[in-house]
Amino acid sequence: MRRLALALMSLAPACVLAQSDTEELPPPPEPRLEAYQALKGIDAAAWKALELIAGSGVHAKHARLPKVMEIESTTYVTSGGTLLRRSQTSATLQLSTSRYSPLFGGFVLVESDYSIDSERSRGSGKTTALRWLGFISLYHHEVFSIKTQRATFGTHESSGGSIATLDKWGSSDLKLEEMRPGYRWKFEFSSASEGKSGSRRNSEFKLSCEAAEGGSADTFAPEFSGTFLKVTCENTARERPVPAEWAYLEDYGYFLALGSEAERVSVQNRFRVLEPATPP
Repeated sequence: MRRLALALMSLAPACVLAQSDTEELPPPPEPRLEAYQALKGIDAAAWKALELIAGSGVHAKHARLPKVMEIESTTYVTSGGTLLRRSQTSATLQLSTSRYSPLFGGFVLVESDYSIDSERSRGSGKTTALRWLGFISLYHHEVFSIKTQRATFGTHESSGGSIATLDKWGSSDLKLEEMRPGYRWKFEFSSASEGKSGSRRNSEFKLSCEAAEGGSADTFAPEFSGTFLKVTCENTARERPVPAEWAYLEDYGYFLALGSEAERVSVQNRFRVLEPATPP
């Protein structure tokens, strides 16, 4: 599960807290932008900077997002082989049902129920995330329960939760109106986590991104209109950056996480629209 968590974290620029008892987590804020802006821990400078980048027309684009979408995320982990044993690949499936609520300024509230199924573990959880263009998470609230099958001790059950916030805004030279194949831009910020013991951990992000030729957006789901650009980002703050791939849906002003690829870990996402947006 630790490998799975690390792989999933590489897809989105958000940091996950150390585990804590779900009973000790405060509930997510009300589904209003003002409620999230009042939260402590989110850098106030980020609100203005991100709203400025998004521009005034992005809310109309976000209104076209599906109300409900299913995301099937499969993580493949390949173990190293030896002279006596061949390398093996195991797969973990995470199936999420996500509801999307645009909240102006480029921010979208994404509320998800998910299940996890692998050869040795099964689990379920809920997340509430405030995302900017689907790309950066300013707030992430998660509760989960997992059953793990262990060869020696049998079935082990655990539950926990996490809250993470974007606590320090750096800078970005992104201009959405210039998004086209070959366009490059950068993001710099940090995400903070605080465990129930009061311990604090920061994760630095120095994202270097490039847009490339894409295609028709209905490649991902037949309900999507328009075209997409393929976007690849690396967090150069890490010693070994793992490229993550996104699709920038031009009609929706939104980034869909497609997956990531490392030496022994591969994450692939598939999408299905369960409830399209209501026509204006």
